[in-house]
Parts: sequence; structure tokens; C-alpha cells
Amino acid sequence: RLLLPQRLAAERRSRRRFESMLTRLPTPAHEPDFSEDAGARLDDERRMRHVLSRVRFLPEDARIVRLESLGCFAVTYTAYSRAGPLVALATTEDFHTFERHGSIMSPEDKDAAFFPRQFGGRWALIHRPVPHSGGAKANMWLSFSPDLHNWGDHTVLLEARDGAWWDAGKIGLSPQPIETTEGWLVNLWNS
Repeated sequence: RLLLPQRLAAERRSRRRFESMLTRLPTPAHEPDFSEDAGARLDDERRMRHVLSRVRFLPEDARIVRLESLGCFAVTYTAYSRAGPLVALATTEDFHTFERHGSIMSPEDKDAAFFPRQFGGRWALIHRPVPHSGGAKANMWLSFSPDLHNWGDHTVLLEARDGAWWDAGKIGLSPQPIETTEGWLVNLWNS
């Protein structure tokens, strides 16, 4: 009971930290063009608040992986375009500044994360394309790239089951893959 004021104060501090982080988030891959608005130049914080007040969806579902050989962290996240959700990439060395690389998978695709190291000189990405044909399932896929931008050798990594199972119809990646002494741990979820 005596902890309640302390807890409320901690929650307020946490909220302020979260709000300050929003001003440093990488902008969506397909940011709306507000050039027709009043023409006033906005400083970074006002610009972010302006964008947040007008976009329907923010970048979401971020997964952060340290790419040791590149000396940076890769942030894969779901961005939104007119064609639907897509996988976008940003990199950072300090979490204060981000370099946006834009979309790396075409719509509709979500739930993506890199493996933290290369295999045979290529980066590996787990992701989940969203099928539109009736009866198709949203499976987890594995794709490879020499440069983090051009992706190929797409293959189904794990297929969602049919029926009334917990993993029927749609599955996706939870956290990024984690290397253990016995191989790679890949945790999944369903919706």
C-alpha cells in the first residue's frame, strides 16, 4: 500500500522515457508525404509528433540482432505501405541514431529477424509472407542475402499445420534466433 505512490512515479518516469524514445524511432519505410501541409519546417520532435498524429500504423514488431561482423545492430520491423505490411530494416550502433534501409521484403510479409552471423558468406532471415489465396497457410520462410538487401533462395522453414491445432493456419517467429551449443533455438507463435 505504501508502494503505490512510488509505483505511480515509476510508471510516469517509464512513460516519459517511452515518449522520448518515440521521437527517436526510425520512420516507416513508406512515410506519408505531408509537403502540402502549411509548408512549415518542423524540428525532429514536432515532425515525429506530426507523423504519429496522422499515420494509422506505426512501425511494429521490431527484433534486434547484433551483427558482430558489421559492428552494428540490425532492427527488422514491420512497416506499412499502401500494399500492406512489409519487412523493413534499420541499423544502429548506439540506439540514438538509426539508418533506415527501407523495405527488404515485399508486401505482405511480417515477423522477421536475422540470424546474428552469416552462413557461407550470406545473411539468413526468417520471415512470414502472408498468402492471399484461399486455403493457403502463413508459414515461416528462410531467405538468404549477400548484402542484407537482395534476397533469394526462399524456402519454407516451418509449415503451419491444418486442423484445430494451436499452430494451424498461421505461425510466425517470436524472438530472434538464438544460438545454443546444440544448434539454433527458434521460438514460434501463432495468432
